[in-house]
Amino acid sequence: MLLALYILHAIVWSICALSLRQRLVPDALLGRVGGAARVLGLLGLAAGSAVGGMLGAIDLTIPVAGGAVVFGGCCLLAVTALRGELAPDEHTAVAIDEVDAEIR
Repeated sequence: MLLALYILHAIVWSICALSLRQRLVPDALLGRVGGAARVLGLLGLAAGSAVGGMLGAIDLTIPVAGGAVVFGGCCLLAVTALRGELAPDEHTAVAIDEVDAEIR
């Protein structure tokens, strides 16, 4: 059950992060920014695995509890930082209305 929730979170996060990146980064830099994000993500996975392994050697509850605290803090930071920033502007609202009209 928890694995399914984690995979759902990973899919939703990936879609949201990529959509936001494509919205904020100029077209000419999308490849470079995407590559840098992938490298930083893989480095973070490697560093997290190493730190988690060292903490897990002491006690297995430490990396799990630490990961939960970091995840919760990141969620709160994202909610506070993005509050109101992702509201659709007039152009987007008109485009959504046009697509809805075409579907019906």
